[in-house]
Amino acid sequence: MKSISGNTFARAVVLLRCSNTNDLSPQSIGSYKGGPHVLQKNRKSLALCLLFLLLLAACVPLNPAMPEGEPEPAATPIPTVTPVPVAEVAEPEPADGCPAPAADSEQWRNEGAGYCLLLPAGFEAQLYEENNSAVVLAPASTGGHRERLFVTVEDALGRSLEQMAEQVLTDHLIPDMEYELSPDAEMGGGPAFVIGKMAGQDLNRRVIAVHDGRVYTLIFIPDDAEQQPANAEMETLYQAVMASFAFIPSTQPMGIPSPDGYPADAIFSWQRRILGDGGAVAECQRMDISAEGETRLGTCTELQTELAETPVQWEEILARFQPFSYTSGDFDLRFVGQGDIYDPAWSRALGRWAQNSYGEMSSGRVSAAGRTAVSWWLGEVEDQAEMCKHLIVLDYGYAYANIDPCGGGDNVSTSGGWLETPEMQRFDGLLYGYATTYDADNYFTGLGEQEIGAAELEQIQPWAEQIFERLYE
Repeated sequence: MKSISGNTFARAVVLLRCSNTNDLSPQSIGSYKGGPHVLQKNRKSLALCLLFLLLLAACVPLNPAMPEGEPEPAATPIPTVTPVPVAEVAEPEPADGCPAPAADSEQWRNEGAGYCLLLPAGFEAQLYEENNSAVVLAPASTGGHRERLFVTVEDALGRSLEQMAEQVLTDHLIPDMEYELSPDAEMGGGPAFVIGKMAGQDLNRRVIAVHDGRVYTLIFIPDDAEQQPANAEMETLYQAVMASFAFIPSTQPMGIPSPDGYPADAIFSWQRRILGDGGAVAECQRMDISAEGETRLGTCTELQTELAETPVQWEEILARFQPFSYTSGDFDLRFVGQGDIYDPAWSRALGRWAQNSYGEMSSGRVSAAGRTAVSWWLGEVEDQAEMCKHLIVLDYGYAYANIDPCGGGDNVSTSGGWLETPEMQRFDGLLYGYATTYDADNYFTGLGEQEIGAAELEQIQPWAEQIFERLYE
């Protein structure tokens, strides 16, 4: 028979005694007989019972002993709680990746060209829709010129970032001018190339990035600490743009649009604007060539459907030169070349090649003399009586080293080849710097206006001899 502890017995007696206390619920109070003194008596009894229960509870041990012979239950393990760090919730960005503006900035988007950025307070941007270029102006309170950033976007034509940076540096090469180069910069989540202290109307800082087949060029001005407060405004804008620039899906295609019915497969597209009275465009010529050499001629808005003859030396040009785009006063040229040679002089040369090719094919008349820019006699050939060295340089940089009768007549032998780039640079300077010149049997077809002097004529002789000897070896 199980024993009962004293405390347990005492609690049982008190509970039994208290259970006989009259019901004090609100429903029963009104039915009591004997009046208020009976209710007061029952309340005193209830209070005494509660006091006894509290005293007994204080005497109960926290861990009462288990009955003899019964195993003690295993303790319930307390789970270990690892605090979960609360991550900071960043302000959500729009689905297209454009950063949300803060109180001191404003978001600006150029959806046609595929980018967005944040402008510091007070700065404003203007878009030129015809070519997706933009300019950012300093606050209206700024005195003088407010332009602080120019943004242009063009077809990369397959060029890499490294090729684009090389072309920019080549185009703006100035002897003894040192630029600040940052080839490992970042913009828009990708690589960028920054060129500081570039020469121009004002020193400028140029940022180049290639994304989704497009070249993005940002020109910040002035990059000159002596021009204040303009330089401080430029630095503020530069920091804000580089930190916020983002690429978004573009809504406008790049390149020259092709007419209806003509596939957009041209990798060489040349356009020439011929001005009329008052400076208006009177005629616009166009020639497109595909990688296979399929050539179409026409106007800038309408190409012929029938194929023209593939221009001379197209395969060599395609394999020799880098991709590039070039715009001059009267022509535009975009070329997706497969070679590795680039120089602005070659860009102009291929523009002349295209112009002459267009003229020959549209008229049906081919004339080698029409392309000749230099004809220079270099004296007799050793051990060949009455045979002279004769250099011919075409206006697009291809040359022939001929052995011709000194008194004129049929060509005896010839060897042709392209000018080297340094030779081409010298030729380009002569071509655009001086007017057409005749010197005895020699002539130089220049496109400039200045008359060539005796000193310049003397410099042509060694230049021509060097080319002849290289080609004739």
